[in-house]
Amino acid sequence: MTRVLGLLIVSLLFGCGASLQEIREQAPAHTGDFPRPYQVLARCVYDRLDMQIGSGGTPWAPSASPLPVSLPDLHYRLDDQPRERRARVSASSFGPPSSALFEITIVPTAEGGSRVEYRQRPLVLGSLDQPTWAIVTDCGQS
Repeated sequence: MTRVLGLLIVSLLFGCGASLQEIREQAPAHTGDFPRPYQVLARCVYDRLDMQIGSGGTPWAPSASPLPVSLPDLHYRLDDQPRERRARVSASSFGPPSSALFEITIVPTAEGGSRVEYRQRPLVLGSLDQPTWAIVTDCGQS
């Protein structure tokens, strides 16, 4: 019952699911250049975010309180397109309806490093950007 109520509250807060296209139309909330190659950086960011939801195959379970939404409450996806020389890490809430919350785009620089842009859905409640950007920065410097 608590899990259903939590999912319902999160769904109401995020309204009808936002798309990644809507997020891509937003100006970046954070940008940065890092010395690590883009695919290595993308994998590090994805692994660190995905680790938030559990390790060793632990199934996802919502946090005790659905508010505010935090990194462990999300589903992550890595989209690595070597032909396009771009990787994207996105986060979405569990539905119904599923809703995209942020996307991190990572492209190579001429120097062999990475250019990172972090965009989030407009009007996201809670503060996902600071802990997410801290992961990006840590992975970029490692």
